[in-house]
Amino acid sequence: MVTSTQADVRRTLVDNRLITLPRGGAASWQDLAADDVCAALTGLFALPWEPRWTKMAEEAVASGDKRQKDASASLAPVMLR
Repeated sequence: MVTSTQADVRRTLVDNRLITLPRGGAASWQDLAADDVCAALTGLFALPWEPRWTKMAEEAVASGDKRQKDASASLAPVMLR
């Protein structure tokens, strides 16, 4: 998890989900591909590039995909007998 707070916006990256909360505005989010996770770390969060991020970004996407699948399963209708 990475968070950046600036005067006009707060950004948080959890797994591969980028959450953006502009000052006085509504939150938005998007699920990023591995390359986009790496780009966000260097671009939006101003972190110096680390080669190990490629594998970590792929793992973050897999974790995000699992989170979405689990959430969808928990929302599935329950069949009554």
